[in-house]
Amino acid sequence: MRANQSLDGNDSVITMDGVPLHSAISGPHITADIPAIFYGKAGTHILHIITKRGTVSIQSNDVTFVVK
Repeated sequence: MRANQSLDGNDSVITMDGVPLHSAISGPHITADIPAIFYGKAGTHILHIITKRGTVSIQSNDVTFVVK
């Protein structure tokens, strides 16, 4: 996923259906390992980037991940 700003130095993670995924950050790009439970059968999942800045958590807009 790509954010509209650099995520370096922030505590950020991708969540899928509310489950935090192992994530890696490089500038405005963030990637995550998606477990087979999410792509093993057809369905729709919602991804978010959650960024913590101090005591405030900011959530991105929905990104839909469809498995056919």
